[in-house]
Amino acid sequence: MNTIHLTNGLLSAVLHEDEAGTMAWLYFGPALGALDEGALAQSVQALAAAVPQAFLDDAIPCALIPTGSEGVFSRPALAVATATEWLPHLQVVGVEQTSALSCRIVQRATAPALEIVTELTLDATRPLLTQQHRLTNTGSEPLDVRVLENTLPVPTHLQEMLHFTGRWCQEFTPQRQALQVNTYSWENRKGRASHDHFPGLVLGTPAFSEERGDVLALHVAWSGNHQQHLVVDTFQPTRYQAGIGLQPREVVLAPGASHSGARLYAAYSNEGLNGIRAAFHGHVREHILRFPQPEKPRPVHLNTWEAVYFQHNTDDLKSLADAAQAIGVERFILDDGWFRGRRDDKAGLGDWTIDADMYPQGLLPLAQHVTGLGMEFGIWFEPEMVNPDSDLYRMHPEWVLQLPERVQPLGRYQMVLDLTRSEVQNYLFEHLDAVLSALPVRYVKWDMNRDLMHAGDAQGQPAYERQVRALYALLARVRAAHQWVEIESCASGGARIDFAILEHTHRFWTSDCNDPIERQMIQWGFGLFLPPEVMGAHIGPAHSHTTGRDTSLMYRALTAMFGHFGVEADVRLLSEQERQHIAELIALHKSRRADFHAGCSRVWDYPDPAVKVNGVIHSDQQRAHIVVAQQAMPARAVSAPVRISGLLAQQRYSVRPVRLPSVTNHLMKTLPSWFEGSTVLTGQQLATHGLAMPVIDPASAFMFELIAIEEQ
Repeated sequence: MNTIHLTNGLLSAVLHEDEAGTMAWLYFGPALGALDEGALAQSVQALAAAVPQAFLDDAIPCALIPTGSEGVFSRPALAVATATEWLPHLQVVGVEQTSALSCRIVQRATAPALEIVTELTLDATRPLLTQQHRLTNTGSEPLDVRVLENTLPVPTHLQEMLHFTGRWCQEFTPQRQALQVNTYSWENRKGRASHDHFPGLVLGTPAFSEERGDVLALHVAWSGNHQQHLVVDTFQPTRYQAGIGLQPREVVLAPGASHSGARLYAAYSNEGLNGIRAAFHGHVREHILRFPQPEKPRPVHLNTWEAVYFQHNTDDLKSLADAAQAIGVERFILDDGWFRGRRDDKAGLGDWTIDADMYPQGLLPLAQHVTGLGMEFGIWFEPEMVNPDSDLYRMHPEWVLQLPERVQPLGRYQMVLDLTRSEVQNYLFEHLDAVLSALPVRYVKWDMNRDLMHAGDAQGQPAYERQVRALYALLARVRAAHQWVEIESCASGGARIDFAILEHTHRFWTSDCNDPIERQMIQWGFGLFLPPEVMGAHIGPAHSHTTGRDTSLMYRALTAMFGHFGVEADVRLLSEQERQHIAELIALHKSRRADFHAGCSRVWDYPDPAVKVNGVIHSDQQRAHIVVAQQAMPARAVSAPVRISGLLAQQRYSVRPVRLPSVTNHLMKTLPSWFEGSTVLTGQQLATHGLAMPVIDPASAFMFELIAIEEQ
C-alpha cells in the first residue's frame, strides 16, 4: 500500500492507500518535519480513526475523490454515468512521487470504466498546495460527467469561515460565521465567476484576524460556473470540495476522451490572513502572472469612461490626453463608444470597425497624438457580446448562445456569442487583430457585461464549460499574435476574477465602483488572493456616479495608491490647485511603486473597525509604506495607537509622514508629535507600543513610511 508525504518544510500533505485500494487523505496542515518510512508508518497508525456505533462496521476514509462507494453519504466529488452504470469505485493503480513537492496518483474504476489522474504539487517556498484531476473515459460507452471536484480535509480546529458575496459595484462583501454540523454550499450558475460568488473561501481558528490565528484559504481557478461545498460531518473530518459547475449532459466523454477539472489552490498560515496574502501573492507572481515586460513599472492609467462616456470626439479626446499627460499619466485607454453605431449601450457590439462618423480619419490620429505625448495607447473591447441592433447579429443571429424556439433574455441590451463555434472565434480574432495591427495599441480592456442564460450551442446542448475554455483559447491566440499587448480582465467590474483568467491576462478591473468608501472593503477582499499590481485602482471623480457620494481627492488617491494606479475622471475640469495636487499624488505613486508592486502586502489589526490600516513592507524589511483610512466616525475621542508588526525587531526606523491628515476643529486640535518627522523607533517598539494616531474625519486618510536607518 502506498503512503505519500509531500512537504516543503512549511506544509505537509499525507495520503494513504487503504486495504480496499482507496487513496485517502490522512493529514493536511503545518509541516510534520522529515519523516522516514518508519515514522510515516507511525503517523498512519496514529491517524487511524475510531469506528463509531450505529454506523458502518469499518472506518470510512476521507477519500481523495469521494464517490459514495466507500461509505461517504454526503455529496460525492465524482458523479458519472453511462446508460447502465452510475457508481464508480476508484482504486489506486499507480503512484509517482518524483520529489518531496509533487506526486501523480492514478486511479481507475471498472463500472463505469474510467481513469483519473490527480496531480498534487506544493509550492517550493510557500505553504501552498495545488490539486487538479483529469478524467478519461476508458470504456466503450459515452460517459456523462456530472461532478468532478477537488477534495481537501480541513483541520478540525478551524471552526470559523469567511466567504464572499456581493453585487455590481460591491464585490467581495465578507460574511463570517462559526461552523456547525452542516453542508455549506455555494453555487454559481452565471457563466462567469460572478459578483456574488467569488470562487474562494477562508477557514480559521475562532476570531482569526489579519495577524493572528491559523487560517486555510482556498480558491478554485475557473472563470465560469463553479461549486464550493464545505461538509461538516459527525462521522468524518470536515472537508472542502470544489470544482466546475456542470449542467446535465454538458460534458459527455466519448470513449478515449478526457476532461480536466479546475485547479484548486490551498494556502495555509499560522500568522492570520497576512500569511495567506504572502503565500498567494508570491505564488501568483512566480507561477501565474506573465507580463510582456516583467521589469517594466505598471503604467499610470487614464481611462476615458467616466470622463466622456459615449460622447466621443477626436478633438475632445486629444485635449483630455493633453491634460492627462500634464499630470503624469502614462497610459491612455479609449473606453466604450469608438466603433460603428455605438452611441449608447443598445447597439453596435459585434461590429468592431471604427465609426467613420465619429472618427472620419479613423483612430490613428488620436492614437498618434497619445503616443506623441509619450503615453501608451489602449482600447476597450467586449468581444464575447453582440447587440441585436448590430450588423453582425442581423447577418448571423445563429451565432449567439441560445436554445431553439426559446426567447433569449437580454442583459444590458446584449446577447452572448457562441465562442465554441470556430467561425465565431475566427471572426473575433480577425477583427481584434485588424484593430491591434493598425494602431499602436499596447493595452486592451477586455470587458464582459452580462451573465449567461440559456447557454446552448448550435445543437442546443449546454455550453457553459466549453464557452470558458473557448474564451481561454481566444485570449491565448490574441496574446500570441500581439505579445506586447497587455490585457485587462473586466466583467462589469469584478465579475470574473480568478487565477485561471489571470493566466491569459495581466490585470483586473476590480470594480466599476470608484467610491473609496466601497473600494476599501472591495480591495481588502481582492487583496487576500491577488497582489496589488494586478488590482486596477483609479481615482474617480469627486462625485461618485455609482453611489452618489462626494469624497476628497486625498482619500480617493490613498485608497488607490498601492494598486495598479490610475485616473478615471475628466481631468480637464479640475481647478489648477486640484491638477497640481493630483500630479503630486501620481508622482508619489511613481516614486514608490517598485516597492508597492513587489513587496509584502499587509493589513494590521486595529481595535476600531472603522479604521483600515494597510500597506507594503519591502522584501528586505528596510522600508514600509502604510495608509490609515478612517471609514466612519472614530470610536473614541482619542484613537488607539497603531502597532506595526512584520519589521526587523532590532532595526531602527525613521518614521516619516508622507501625506498628512487634516487638523479639524471639530475632532482634533493638534497632530501627534511624531508627525513632526523626527521620530526613530525600533521594529520591536513599532510592534509593541506603536504610534499614536490622529483623530480624523470619516472618509479621510493619511500615509506614512518607515525607513531603516543605517548604523554608523
